[in-house]
Amino acid sequence: MIDTEKKIEALDFTLPDLDGKEYSLKSLRSSGKIVVINFWATWCPPCRKELPDLVALSQQHKHDLLILGITIDTPQTADVKKLRQFQTEHSLSYPILLDPESKVLKELGHQGIPFTFIYNPQGKMASLAMDMRTREQFDRLLGKAGLGTTAKQK
Repeated sequence: MIDTEKKIEALDFTLPDLDGKEYSLKSLRSSGKIVVINFWATWCPPCRKELPDLVALSQQHKHDLLILGITIDTPQTADVKKLRQFQTEHSLSYPILLDPESKVLKELGHQGIPFTFIYNPQGKMASLAMDMRTREQFDRLLGKAGLGTTAKQK
C-alpha cells in the first residue's frame, strides 16, 4: 500500500471527458478543492452501487469538492454514446473521464475497481479505497482530506 500511496502522490495525467475537454490532475490538485478520483466501469456492479453516493456528495459539497469519475470502459463495453446515456440515466453530475486502456491504473500498478483516492485542498493525497465504499465510508475518507461529515455540513 505504501508504494501505491507514493505513486498516487507523484501521479499526473491528462484525460478527456465525454465532450473531449481535457482534465489535468496537476491543475486540479492546485485548485484549492478536495479532489476525488474514482475509477469505475459501467459493467462493474460495486462501481454502480457507489455512484448515487458520489453524486450526492458532488451536489452537497459542490463548492469544496471536485469528483472525477474515470471510466475504464472500452469502446466494446460502452462507447461515448452509451456512456452519455449511462451518465443521464444515473444523474452523474460530475465529469466522466475516458481511460479505455486503463493507462492511469497501470501506471499505479493497480487493476481492481472501484478504486478511489482523495487529495486534500493542498494537493496532497489524503486517503484511498481499493474497493466499494458506502456514504459513511466516503464521509470518513473525505474527513481525512478536511471535509466535515454530512451532519456537520447541514
